Amino acid sequence: MTGFSKKSSGKSAPEPAKLKDQLNAQHALFKLANLLDWESLEQEFGTAMSAEGGRPALPVRLMVGLHYLKALYNESDESVVAKWVENPYWQYFCGEETFQHQLPCHPSSLGNWRRRVGVDGLDLSKNLEGRLGLLLKAFSACLKSAYFYRIMGL
Repeated sequence: MTGFSKKSSGKSAPEPAKLKDQLNAQHALFKLANLLDWESLEQEFGTAMSAEGGRPALPVRLMVGLHYLKALYNESDESVVAKWVENPYWQYFCGEETFQHQLPCHPSSLGNWRRRVGVDGLDLSKNLEGRLGLLLKAFSACLKSAYFYRIMGL
C-alpha cells in the first residue's frame, strides 16, 4: 500500500467543559440566568424572528441576553459583543453551554434585531424588569455595590 494512513488511536477528542460546571453558582449573572423565564421570552420574540428565505435567525436568548447586558452595563452594540467573547458569565447568561472564542454575531445584528421585533434596548430592559420586579432591582444594586467596594478597595 502506498501513501500514508491515519491510524486511529481509539480515543475521541475530549468534550469541552460545560460553563455551568466551571462558573461560580453564586455569581449574580449565573443566578439571574437560571431565574429568567427564557421560554416565555423565546415565545414572545421568536414569532417575529422566523427567517423566511434568509439565513437562520440568531437565538432569541442570545439577542435578549445581549440587549439586557448592553442596558445593564451601559454598553454599545460593538462593545457588548466584544466583551461577550471575554466573559464566561455573559456567555452563560446568553445561553452558551461551553466557552466560545468567536463573536456571537456582528454588532449590526443587534440593531437589525431591534428593528425586526420593534423594541429598543431600553424597552427590552424595562420589559425584563417588569417580569422580575424587585429581583432585578436587587441584582442591579448588588452589582453596583460590588463595583463600589471593588473601587474603594474594601
